[in-house]
Amino acid sequence: MIPDMTASPDPETLRLINAEISARAGRLDTSTSRLDTKATTLLGFVLAAVTFLAAQKTGGWWKVPPLVAYGIAAYFGQQAMRPRSFKDAPEPQILVEHVAARGEAAALLLLIHAKVRAFAENRITHEQKARSWRLSEMALILAVALTDVALIFGGTDGGRDGQQRSRPVPSPSASP
Repeated sequence: MIPDMTASPDPETLRLINAEISARAGRLDTSTSRLDTKATTLLGFVLAAVTFLAAQKTGGWWKVPPLVAYGIAAYFGQQAMRPRSFKDAPEPQILVEHVAARGEAAALLLLIHAKVRAFAENRITHEQKARSWRLSEMALILAVALTDVALIFGGTDGGRDGQQRSRPVPSPSASP
């Protein structure tokens, strides 16, 4: 939808609006990039934690709950960082077809309208990424807690390993 170009708003005001929208779009892009970085770091931590858990000696089913939680964290972490298309406004073809022959105020109005639409679509994508990041983070916290439980209660020594280490071991020379 192309905005009504019959009114003749002040070009200086339109430049100010255009600059503000551009700045907000830049901040949204930076925030989205930070979410990608956080998700990548989280996935690295999940991989390290799963490797650690897999190397531990636990009996029975104790590893299953934390591994499921790590899998959920990895899934949502991947959803948070997966590539998505972002709208960039305006499209070059629109600039050529609709803006080239118009005056400055009409051109700025068209640019502003296109940027507002793109920002709205990009914000939805950003919110989806943020929601996935939060779910991934919650699953990771749960997985770490479940890992602790698995290691404490499911260890092959039944949680007594620390007690056994605290006792002094008699040396062979101390025997009569």
